[in-house]
Amino acid sequence: MYGIPCKGTNAHSFITSFTKLSELEGIEKSINGVKCTMKEFINLCLRYKKEVCTILNINVDQTIEGELTSFIAYAFTFPKSYLVLVDSYDVFNSGMPNFLIVSLALHSLNFKPIGVRIDSGDLAYQSIEIRNTFKTVSDHYGIDYFANLSIIGSNDICEDTIASLKSTRPLFGCLWSWDSFGDLQKPTRIRMCLQVGES
Repeated sequence: MYGIPCKGTNAHSFITSFTKLSELEGIEKSINGVKCTMKEFINLCLRYKKEVCTILNINVDQTIEGELTSFIAYAFTFPKSYLVLVDSYDVFNSGMPNFLIVSLALHSLNFKPIGVRIDSGDLAYQSIEIRNTFKTVSDHYGIDYFANLSIIGSNDICEDTIASLKSTRPLFGCLWSWDSFGDLQKPTRIRMCLQVGES
């Protein structure tokens, strides 16, 4: 709009609005330079699914199809700025595998993913484990830049949170916080996380 590029990430509401891959049927081509149809892009992503889950030592059935669907839709629309929220359900059994599945597909089409955002749970611990996961996949596929993909932490971040994070040496590229606004009387969608200890 007005020649201003759109940058940012997606939200829990976007991710949880999808349930299955068939919801992407009928989308034929990307408006942002992906040189294949949506069906071809989905098939490319699915080729990486079993591989990624094997590398990460997780069961393929643990990944959430709706989350993968949302990541595919987002990447197909924003292939040059693929940065997604990975903690809508389960960071390490769904969010990260799904992010990596789509990232590898984008890489094979000559696009570079940007990274991930987390906004709940133990941000420091998750950032360290996410960096280790990036390095594992980088080493496995020989894609050097994957080891350095961005990790962004967001939440109700205040001085106390920052002091706590500083003492644990997390591996964030960025932290951000925002205040709530808008009409709180309107109905909202509840996000349920599958990880113990997350709010």
